[in-house]
Amino acid sequence: DSMFGVVHDAKRNDVAQDFVIVPTKEKNKCAVFTRPDEKLNIGDIILWNGLHWLVIDKDFQDTVYNSGTIVRCNRTIKWQNRLTGEIIERWCLCTKPYTSNINNGNVVSVSNREYKIQIPYDSETALVDLGKRFFLEVIDKKPKSYAVTSVDTMTNRYQDIGDNSGFIVWNGTQDQAGADDD
Repeated sequence: DSMFGVVHDAKRNDVAQDFVIVPTKEKNKCAVFTRPDEKLNIGDIILWNGLHWLVIDKDFQDTVYNSGTIVRCNRTIKWQNRLTGEIIERWCLCTKPYTSNINNGNVVSVSNREYKIQIPYDSETALVDLGKRFFLEVIDKKPKSYAVTSVDTMTNRYQDIGDNSGFIVWNGTQDQAGADDD
């Protein structure tokens, strides 16, 4: 079984499901196939081999089984729902900064590092808007906060397959931690 990538101990959105998972040339990306007539949606989180994976693409042409592409998530993000006060936690893929500049001000140095965060679209993540701040890392016992500077809810969602499918891309830019509203 394992030679062909058949997986019997996976979960899709916390529900047990079998898959065929095939590695690709990229280490953090795999092709995934369901059994006939089983579901797979863009934005699903698959728990497999002790790791969480985000479904980032799906082949819409096959009518017998579903297939797609998964990427390995590397962290959870937590925040508080501003209406209910509930702490929300989601698995996501947070990719390394693609800018790394330091602006030297008169008083303090501020990093302009930006992260791309791919996170499932759902009723909670849909509420996150520009300016929402997260602590994404701790360096030398100092938390580093990042503010959401871009929210893309359109590109990776497909209206005709359901409102709660797909994933969102947030860009988070490092800002100064320690403000009153942290």
